[in-house]
Amino acid sequence: MISYQGPTRLIIFEESLKASNLAKYLELLVKDARSLYFDSNFRIYMDKDSTHTSKTLSDFASENKLNFPDDWPASSPDLNPIENAWGRLAMELEKMSPQNIDDLKKSLKTIWKRTITLEYCRSLVDSMKNSTTGY
Repeated sequence: MISYQGPTRLIIFEESLKASNLAKYLELLVKDARSLYFDSNFRIYMDKDSTHTSKTLSDFASENKLNFPDDWPASSPDLNPIENAWGRLAMELEKMSPQNIDDLKKSLKTIWKRTITLEYCRSLVDSMKNSTTGY
């Protein structure tokens, strides 16, 4: 997850991303988000993928008093700043040529820590601003 306050840890999904697994990963991301936003004033944007709109995730959001805006358009990578971070991660990963799954995980974590900085996150978020809405 990225935000104007910086990135959270990189979580590597090692299982299918069904709703129950996503809720487990979101618990970690929410913990990280709360460390970035001490007042817990943050929103988690997800597209309209059926996993993201499941009852499991809706219940998780309610139980944890999370703000999951429902106005994010489906399949809109051009509106999602993290897509640019994934692109950068992929470019850097090509340079490293990991040889196995452990190398891949290590390389991804190294690249994330080195390149997805506070300044980079802010530039991505700022690039999404709109003069009428603010974002």
